[in-house]
Amino acid sequence: MPVLAIGGEDSTDTRLADSLNTVARRLTGAVIPGSGHFVPEESPDAFARELLPFLPAPPPGTSEETRPGGHADGGKASPRIEQSGGTTWEP
Repeated sequence: MPVLAIGGEDSTDTRLADSLNTVARRLTGAVIPGSGHFVPEESPDAFARELLPFLPAPPPGTSEETRPGGHADGGKASPRIEQSGGTTWEP
């Protein structure tokens, strides 16, 4: 499984990736300069520059409406959670 470990220079620096390298075979590590512990909040653009290329592209011909989590109804549908035993819960 691919793992992305992003640390802030002023916080974990490379320690996050260093701590995972023995258990994550497909590890990508990144350090965001000038960022502390809350990397997405402190450096959102730099965080996105690391995260977005790491994520896989949707399959060709997949639209927002047909992709898992997409909403053809504009996001108005209630999520359905199916539990073992066939029980369905709708919030």
